[in-house]
Amino acid sequence: MKRKIIYLLCLVALAISVNSCDALSKNCKNCKIVRYDSSGAKISEDSPTQYCGAELVGIQAQSPQTIGGVTAKWECN
Repeated sequence: MKRKIIYLLCLVALAISVNSCDALSKNCKNCKIVRYDSSGAKISEDSPTQYCGAELVGIQAQSPQTIGGVTAKWECN
């Protein structure tokens, strides 16, 4: 009887973890890299691409990078 209860608890835990990953993957945004000069004026931007789940979280965690007076940062909507 103990094994059945443990088995059932493991099955429930697995079901919950699968659903939480599915919810994360449905969170999608269109992101693009936008470049600004030292005065804050927009220089250029890349075409937007859709990112979801862990990939989106990674992009949103990146901080702007400045090289040679040009700052590039991700913008998502």
